[in-house]
Amino acid sequence: MHVGWVAAVPSRRSGELVPDFAESNRPPATARLEAGEVLFEEGTMGDCIYVVSEGEVEIMRELAGGGEELLKVVNVGDYFGEIGPLFHLPRSATVRARTASSAVGYTVQAFRERLGGGGVRDLIEHRPLDID
Repeated sequence: MHVGWVAAVPSRRSGELVPDFAESNRPPATARLEAGEVLFEEGTMGDCIYVVSEGEVEIMRELAGGGEELLKVVNVGDYFGEIGPLFHLPRSATVRARTASSAVGYTVQAFRERLGGGGVRDLIEHRPLDID
């Protein structure tokens, strides 16, 4: 079955590559971002868990009264975006490149394989990854 890909948003936003039908066995893909570019937005659906391979990204949440709250800065080797894909929920935050950055997007299946024996438990506990 062929899966079509769509870019979520144009211009200064990279738009997370989201399949129109989730394919669980596709290979990892690298997203390259310029400083300020958005990888994905809070409230959108996605099926990838990301590992920062270069630069820094920031995880932001929109505040009810307007504005944003910085939740975390993610560096090389750290992963993010796991909750939505694991539990089939919308993204709980927006991710934006703080510097020129790259992040590798893994499907849940591919990320579990990379994570190793502890599987989802280690993922939920946010166990650090060994960098390749």
